[in-house]
Amino acid sequence: MDRIYEDDNFRWSLGGGEAKLLKYIGDATRVSIPDDVCGCAVTSIGERAFYGSWSLFEVTLPETLKTIEEAAFLACGTLKELTLPEGLESIGKDAVQGTGVEKLLLPASLKDLGPGALYGIRVVEAAPGNPVFYTVGRTLTEKLGDGTTAIIRYSGFDYSYDVPEGCSRIAQGAFRGAAIRSVTLPASLEMIEPEAFIKCDDLKTVGFPVGDGKYITVKFPLISLNTAQNTWLVSCLRSTPESPYIDADAYDALILDLPLSLEKLDIATDRLKSGWLLSPSHERGYLEFLGEHADRAMAEAIRKNDLVKLNDLAELGVFNGDNIDTLIDMAADAPEFLSYLLNYKIDNIGISETDYEL
Repeated sequence: MDRIYEDDNFRWSLGGGEAKLLKYIGDATRVSIPDDVCGCAVTSIGERAFYGSWSLFEVTLPETLKTIEEAAFLACGTLKELTLPEGLESIGKDAVQGTGVEKLLLPASLKDLGPGALYGIRVVEAAPGNPVFYTVGRTLTEKLGDGTTAIIRYSGFDYSYDVPEGCSRIAQGAFRGAAIRSVTLPASLEMIEPEAFIKCDDLKTVGFPVGDGKYITVKFPLISLNTAQNTWLVSCLRSTPESPYIDADAYDALILDLPLSLEKLDIATDRLKSGWLLSPSHERGYLEFLGEHADRAMAEAIRKNDLVKLNDLAELGVFNGDNIDTLIDMAADAPEFLSYLLNYKIDNIGISETDYEL
């Protein structure tokens, strides 16, 4: 039976020639965990052993360490220095989350990494020779048992990133805080974990595969939005039962709740054109929004001389008896637009005696 032993800094569980660190009970800023306690090799740091230890700045781990259990260093906000020893095989869920550690090297011996284990760490790399984890450029990647891969952490500075084909999972916090503006996802992707793209405040477009080598681009209107709105929108990039890529219902609801802007008009048009993962209620919402603000959409189309946009709005059914005359008046100095709208009215709405008089 294991026995409990306590010294000035730690509470231990000893048995079978091995020691497990159960709890840090000291208040030092720098701590060195010994390799041996009472003749037992220190092989494990237990669940929540250092949880919330705000005095810590640096922890030196023993060379005998095999396992860091769940939440072992969770919420150690002042912890800056942590070096993982060669021989370490497993890091549990949330183990180093919420610390001040900014860079970490995974040893070649590491085989298992729990969800959110390294969440928030800016740069994570794998030592050469690790059979499970490897670094390509600034992307830490995990080899999965089915032959696919998972992106664990991206630490690069590119504005555009194409997730490689063969990747089936993007881990929690994988792109946290990245400066990326556009991302393209592969057809092999099966799972985006929650908060994978959190704090990607510059993200503007994401390309989603829709089969047959085709992609749909979904826009994220970040200009003029506050941080909370950015976070809500980017958090929609997560797997749901309907899609491995995005919570489309949450995305559309957030977009429809935004104030009027040119970006919102463009997104409404794009969402109606594609119809991808678009619910009937949000389809109606987008159509009502465009119909209500058809004059604004028309003014922008005329400004850009964008007849394609004009045709898109017409095909979507945005023009109706309530707004067509106002739009025709707006197009008085744009002959091509005027001709298009007059013909549209004749063919789809009908003309009145007033129109004959004109």
